[in-house]
Amino acid sequence: MDAGEEPLRSLLQALPVPMGVHAAGKVVLANGAFAELLGASDAKALEGADVMSFVAQADLGWVGERLASVYEGHPAEAATLDLVTLDGRVVPVEVTSIPMRFEGRPAALLDCRDVAQRVAAEQALRASEARWRALVEHGSDLIVVLDEKMCFTFVSPSARVILGRRPEDLIGRSAEEILHPDDLASAVAALRSRIDDPDSKHRGLRVRVRHEGSGWRWLDTFAQNLIDDPDVAGVIVNAWDVSAQVAAEAHLRHLAQHDSLTGLPNRVLLAERLDLALADGRRNGQVTGLLMLDLDRFKDVNDTLGHESGDLVLTTLAERLALAVRADDVVGRMGGDEFAVVLPDAVDAATVELVARRVLEACSAPVHHGGLQLRVGASIGMVIAPEHGDEPSLLLRRADAAMYRAKAKRGAIATASEGDLDDGRRRLESAGELRLAFERDELSCDYQPKRDLQTGAIVGVEALVRWRHPTRGFLGPDQFLVDAEHLGLMAPLTRWVLVDALRNLVRWSQAGLGLTVAVNVSAATLHDPALVAMVDEVLAVTGADPTRLVLEVTEQAAMVHPDESLAAMGALRDRGICFSIDDFGTGQSSLTYLRRLPVSEVKIDRSFIAELTDATPDAAIARSVVDLAHNLGMSAVAEGIETAEALELVRALGCDLGQGWHLGRPMAADLVPAATRSRVRG
Repeated sequence: MDAGEEPLRSLLQALPVPMGVHAAGKVVLANGAFAELLGASDAKALEGADVMSFVAQADLGWVGERLASVYEGHPAEAATLDLVTLDGRVVPVEVTSIPMRFEGRPAALLDCRDVAQRVAAEQALRASEARWRALVEHGSDLIVVLDEKMCFTFVSPSARVILGRRPEDLIGRSAEEILHPDDLASAVAALRSRIDDPDSKHRGLRVRVRHEGSGWRWLDTFAQNLIDDPDVAGVIVNAWDVSAQVAAEAHLRHLAQHDSLTGLPNRVLLAERLDLALADGRRNGQVTGLLMLDLDRFKDVNDTLGHESGDLVLTTLAERLALAVRADDVVGRMGGDEFAVVLPDAVDAATVELVARRVLEACSAPVHHGGLQLRVGASIGMVIAPEHGDEPSLLLRRADAAMYRAKAKRGAIATASEGDLDDGRRRLESAGELRLAFERDELSCDYQPKRDLQTGAIVGVEALVRWRHPTRGFLGPDQFLVDAEHLGLMAPLTRWVLVDALRNLVRWSQAGLGLTVAVNVSAATLHDPALVAMVDEVLAVTGADPTRLVLEVTEQAAMVHPDESLAAMGALRDRGICFSIDDFGTGQSSLTYLRRLPVSEVKIDRSFIAELTDATPDAAIARSVVDLAHNLGMSAVAEGIETAEALELVRALGCDLGQGWHLGRPMAADLVPAATRSRVRG
């Protein structure tokens, strides 16, 4: 359902004028006034009804053509036709149709005015000049008579309200003087048509006229040729002020084309702007750029702080993006945490990349909220037309595929390449297949040793999930966990890993191995209210000792919303379960909250270990983390120990435990007992 539907429904209901929306020939939205006009019990009763079923037989032909034109995106001016109500009455109405989009489909907004009284008034005008005079003198609509030169020969008193002018001041003057320049040609053509062919059916005209005191006003007009009537000798024009209605329609169009949260163009409008930019580029030989960006850690903000905080991040970044791009560039929200930027007349690829880097910088700056610094960052896919294509849908697909490639690098910019679309198709296939992987028993766990750095003994293992894909072979977690998060499968995946890990833990314990087993828990899972019950249930099913279970959570997940983290972790700690802070040193920890969290160990992020030497800043950071952990009564674990030199350095820093390929690669559960009896000293 389009994001703007509810505001659209609310606005329609608030208007007293009969209004509705139809798509594919069916009524999809209506207000109470429209239901009353057609004799329906309420607006809902009209939804799903065939629009043409309400049209009188005589008008079916031209109304059908009009609907087709509106669905193609062409606005239709006011027209008079007869509607047949549900109780069989025939009601003459003035209908205005405006093209729009509804649920991604072409649709039309209808404004219907019951003109039965106006029709009766026009008939009365022809029958009796005296009666005509009485009606126009007291009516609220503007009634004027124009001669063949478009000069006023009669103006009703309502001109004082509608035009802000005295009627007598307009007599003898040309109507061109009060018409908006942009509407002048169409008004002259409509009048000439009425004069040349008096018997043709007039469908009305909407024009802007100058009000003496308040600028331009919109009028709907209807003309009748009575030049041959000696009592009139001119073209009668009925007009009524629809300025408020036009403003409401403009607001409705804005809702249909803009994101309701950020106010940015939505996917529909952005695609239209991209199409226009490409057309201009083809005519002028210019380069058009397109950026597609996805926020990297936005889901963590939503999962830990809630959607209100997520909305704040989105609106803040929307404002920053608008400032980061060039004046003529168009920033839009594609949905969720995805944005796009269209760069008309981008000059060259270097210009597009420069804008992309400014966008990346804008997204990388922290968002301040409730005393926290929220850092999300972004990944950007970049395409350039005509180099990467010249059709909007293709460019959007290629930019989206490049963005996913950039996302794998975390906070990167990737330019479209030939293999991107194939990768995108594989990713979508993988996402669908992942749902079936549980049923097909395609998942397994390998276990990476965690060694005591002083004795070399294996004291624990970390469970690492694998997917035995039927066609792509073994896939590591980095190849499918993002899909699992997007599909909402992290909770069942975490449960599966817990079951496998704890069943193996029971077997190892029965074999006399005093090991712990660590399982990674995502931010979404950590703050899932069902987490504690799920862990209790798995412990009961497997019979495992909770004191031998270690749950690893990232620094970001634990610290973004520490009060909620403390509640969840505290409940599990009461059961004897230990916690480890993973990737420590890469987030924005508060020492106050770190002291409160029931954490037994901190794992120094592998990025500090990879280039470790005595003289590097990484060594100082690692030493500080070790000292901090020990001062708080925690163990320090070094990740990513790949060489003997790194092993000696982390020992010298005072690390208690270590992991890495030099100390033991991930292995099948059956190999753990034999490996546990080994020692690695250097």
